[in-house]
Amino acid sequence: MRSFITTILAITLSFSSFSQNLFLKGYYINNHGQRSEGLILSKRWNNYPVDFLFKAGDNAESISLGIDSVREFGIDGNLRFVRKSVDIDLSSELYNDLDSDRNPVFIRKQLFLRLLVDGKHRLYDYQDRNVERFFIESDTLPITQLIYKKFMADELIAGINRDYQKQLWKYMNCPSVTMEELSKIDYYRKPLISVVMRFNKCDSVESVNLTRTTPYKKFSLTAKAGAGFSLINSVMMMSYANNVIFDPKLSPYLSIEGEYLLPLNRHKWGITAEAGFFSYRSEGENWAVRAKVEYRSLELPIGIRYHIYPGSRTDFYLSAIYIFNQPLRLDFDFSNPIEVKMIPHNNLGAGIGFRYNKKLSAEFRMMQKRHMSEDFLFWYSNFRGFVFYIGYTLF
Repeated sequence: MRSFITTILAITLSFSSFSQNLFLKGYYINNHGQRSEGLILSKRWNNYPVDFLFKAGDNAESISLGIDSVREFGIDGNLRFVRKSVDIDLSSELYNDLDSDRNPVFIRKQLFLRLLVDGKHRLYDYQDRNVERFFIESDTLPITQLIYKKFMADELIAGINRDYQKQLWKYMNCPSVTMEELSKIDYYRKPLISVVMRFNKCDSVESVNLTRTTPYKKFSLTAKAGAGFSLINSVMMMSYANNVIFDPKLSPYLSIEGEYLLPLNRHKWGITAEAGFFSYRSEGENWAVRAKVEYRSLELPIGIRYHIYPGSRTDFYLSAIYIFNQPLRLDFDFSNPIEVKMIPHNNLGAGIGFRYNKKLSAEFRMMQKRHMSEDFLFWYSNFRGFVFYIGYTLF
């Protein structure tokens, strides 16, 4: 059990390391307005960058591009960063670091801001460690920070400067947005995005929410066929003549699998459920007997899966599963007939796989040792195996 868990952890860590160095489809626009398509190194983007790694293609060398030479870049269809020179207040929001000045302390900086809403009226944000600041801009008004600052109102009580509410009221005379509404709005993405979208609607212009995720296929059904490299051994403590390790065999495996993708971390997590049929036949011998075994079972694995999408057509994934087992047949044919009672025993499994074009897939799966029978005292048998299969996603 310990070695099995260690193996799973090793695969997980290597898979995680691999996932942190993936290039996603993207673009950048240089200072001359020229747009280049290619691949950009994926990051968590919790702290907005001043540079990034870009490759023209899968086999090309990566180059580092900085804020001085790039005025805009985008990643994976829903991240768009625009270079802006802005006055920004980076005052800390941590209680122990607050000052007593209610007014923001602006400094001039050139930054990559993330575009959240596009249209005649635009909303940006900037993140750096524990600070997030929002900016508003229009076709006729320059970009300006929406003011929000925490400060020490007295020795023990923190106050908040919410001038962004007044700024929004003065910024746009929109009958559908009242001052009462703005006085209740919080300094967070969702409410600010909603307000700027309404500003665009009020001006009867198109507005795009760039944080809205694109629709995705939540459920898929995949038919699988493959072969398992398996072996069975039987142990009878009261009769060493019946202790046999049967020859490893390639055995057929057929299954149907459903997966539901969760709306987490850009749809990288999924829940899987599978129904499969496994069959194994083999022979073995020891110093006293030669024996045959036939084993059939219904496999019902359920588990979780983590996906990595290095491109629009490729998908690597790692699965951790718990396998419910229902034995259908277990026959041991020794020199002397032995009646064997079948008892379901569940076990753990882990798999690593690859899917291409959302249709064709291949996976290697390993399974923890499983006990299969226990007829009377000191008699048991167990099963160990690996499975490799190919699959076709039906929908």
